[in-house]
Amino acid sequence: MEKFSTQRICVTESWFKVGMKDLLYTLCDYSLIRNDRSTGNRGGGIAIYFKPYLQCKVIHVSGCTDLVDSIFVEFYDNVQKCLVVCIYNPHNSNDFTIVFNKTSELSMHYVHVLICGDFTIDILSDSNRSRNLLCKFNSVGITIANKYATRFAPQCRPIMLDLFGASDTRNIMHIDQFPLAGISDHELILLSYDVEFSKTKNAVKLMYRDFKKINMNGLQYESLAMDWNYCYLLPHIDDKLSYFLMLVNYLYEKYVPISTTNAIDNKKLWFNNRILQLIKKRNNAYKYWKRNPSTERWREYKKLRNKLTTDLRQAKINYLKTKFNDNVPSKILWKNLKSLGVRPKADKACVIDANLMNSYFIGINRRHDLVSKFVVNQSLEYNHSNKLAFVSGTEDEIAKCVYNIKSNAVGVDGLSLRFLYSVEQSSQSILTLIG
Repeated sequence: MEKFSTQRICVTESWFKVGMKDLLYTLCDYSLIRNDRSTGNRGGGIAIYFKPYLQCKVIHVSGCTDLVDSIFVEFYDNVQKCLVVCIYNPHNSNDFTIVFNKTSELSMHYVHVLICGDFTIDILSDSNRSRNLLCKFNSVGITIANKYATRFAPQCRPIMLDLFGASDTRNIMHIDQFPLAGISDHELILLSYDVEFSKTKNAVKLMYRDFKKINMNGLQYESLAMDWNYCYLLPHIDDKLSYFLMLVNYLYEKYVPISTTNAIDNKKLWFNNRILQLIKKRNNAYKYWKRNPSTERWREYKKLRNKLTTDLRQAKINYLKTKFNDNVPSKILWKNLKSLGVRPKADKACVIDANLMNSYFIGINRRHDLVSKFVVNQSLEYNHSNKLAFVSGTEDEIAKCVYNIKSNAVGVDGLSLRFLYSVEQSSQSILTLIG
């Protein structure tokens, strides 16, 4: 895809599962729109990958009751727009009424309309199904651009199931197709269409708080000038905490600037030269079989294909073992997880009253329904002097507790421990009061 600077990739029979996140199916430097089969049957589904700088919106997707999977996406800029339709027709289905009615309805609003997909009907055969499908294309003003067979299977004649059509063939600059050895017995259709869209400038930017650019002098000066002692006048601990967080978050928003950076590409670091050579050998074996089909050449192709699959799987496993094992420190382990897009779920606000929870745990040993479940050893002596008690802590003790926290995780209050260290000098007494 990089060789041809492909802007959009339409995939049929994606086999994506409804409950799985887009992260599992991402391609480097591409965004994803998908319409998964939701009927519970395996297979099916369609997806469109596109460059993130392209502006687009989904116009229509097929429902779970539709026999044909489809997705209609509009790509646009300030000057022009183009409608891209991706279709997958399951086997033993021949009802394109809904899809082509929707195409007819929408196509009047677009100069450029492209339709592609796996229609599972051999256009090269002279049958009622193929003639009806051609009539459907003609009814919406779409001309089929590709002319040759697109599926080559062992012991079967070549057939043309995958189609690429355009509303104006004069804009087609080039069309070609390539084998997908080891991936599918369908060929990849490449179409170059003369319609240019302006690029958005900040579609792949990430924003983050830049602690390296903190104005420490201004932060220290303003934090020392703040009225932290007002916390002592507030009657309830919840009010004290809210006031403290208000001051800290104000300083955080003001003195920790927001910076932007380009999104990091998810490079395939497990890829190596051995795998590259195997891919070339597999592709060559597939070409030899396609030129002169024979059982021996097909057997040689399958041998290389299976070898490549095994080596790919093992290379991924070996790479992940270096990133996730018992010897990796917790901090680096979480960094590796985040690089894969794994994030902890956002905590919901606690709605349980702290006093009620405290009363529950204080009286838990008095509940006979719980005590009766355990066998009590009467010979064990109980030291009544070791009871739970709260004691006041000094500023040094509280500071030691804060600095002993190893995790950089941000809690439900949104308070960054790294920033708390920056205002520790002025807020230490209030932390001791709250703690």
